Amino acid sequence: MSHLISDSFDSYGSINDVAARWSAGGASATSSRLSTGASETPFAIGQSVGLKPFKQSLGINFPANATIVYGAFRFNPFKLAGRFFAVNLFDGPNNAGTVSLVFNGDGKLEARYGQTLGDAVDGTSLGSTLSAFPITGWTSVQFKIVVDATVGEVHVRLNGSPTDVLSLTGINTKNGNSNIFVNRLFFHNGQNYDLGDPSVFLDDVFFCSGDAIAPNTWLPDLRAVQQLPTNATQSQFTATGAPANWQAVAEAHADGDTSYVSAAAPGLEDRYGLSAVPPGSQILGINYIAVAKKMDAGSATLVVTLNGTDIVSNSAVATSYNPTSVFRNTDSTGAALTEATANSAILGVKIGA
Repeated sequence: MSHLISDSFDSYGSINDVAARWSAGGASATSSRLSTGASETPFAIGQSVGLKPFKQSLGINFPANATIVYGAFRFNPFKLAGRFFAVNLFDGPNNAGTVSLVFNGDGKLEARYGQTLGDAVDGTSLGSTLSAFPITGWTSVQFKIVVDATVGEVHVRLNGSPTDVLSLTGINTKNGNSNIFVNRLFFHNGQNYDLGDPSVFLDDVFFCSGDAIAPNTWLPDLRAVQQLPTNATQSQFTATGAPANWQAVAEAHADGDTSYVSAAAPGLEDRYGLSAVPPGSQILGINYIAVAKKMDAGSATLVVTLNGTDIVSNSAVATSYNPTSVFRNTDSTGAALTEATANSAILGVKIGA
């Protein structure tokens, strides 16, 4: 599978939870914030990340090297006038900025290599286009980047259109002595003065590689939708803070010790039915997420199941809450995901051996 990273930011309980996951390469977003409400989310539901100025960044390592990257995300340049927001693909081992998409506050879109995580547009320009995107409101971005010293490519599309707003071919996207692949992603706010509020909002992130099996091509105008437990088909854990097990974990944003389920004996398992996706959904993939911590000094592992089949086996659990997640683009039988199979899925959490 070529899935590299996806995130809706909906399940996080605080910006510190986001920053803990998106901290690769020294990235810091701890002074930014999770944003809710009609004015700060694209569909007036869930959460986005509002990146504040002073070079706030989200950084994450890919699980594999990629020479062809397809990406999709949604952003709102809320107060970006005069500065920029960048999507940076890095060669992690050499800490080298390979290819960047730079969205300037005046609507200019530019591809560069060697861009750093500072407060200035730097590195080398590969090409640009003026008035490429609206400077107010939400824009959905899709792109393809090919990393190569001589036949590199950069293509950018907006809002699911099949037409490129920026198309560059036969270029050097490798950047000097770096490797011919990327394995680290940064979302970076280049604004260097404080406006009090976030100056750019980010949501609905999905990246995949063109080097492996599907998904491995252009991504559509994606929207992430959250499914939450609505019932329990098996309750072997103990609920705290709620009358029923499924209610203790049916929280849009992780609430820590306010409500939870717990168990100690290996093999004990809870299984939950999930809320329905919007009618007519075409499903690219699903991230199944369980947020857990251990409650004593001993070792502990967590198993995540789907329709009774293990999809995460014996994931180590720490003393603080951390997400265990797995991406699936097939159901538990290996068939393509549909609205019906997504709605009928039974998600389980089990104490590991």
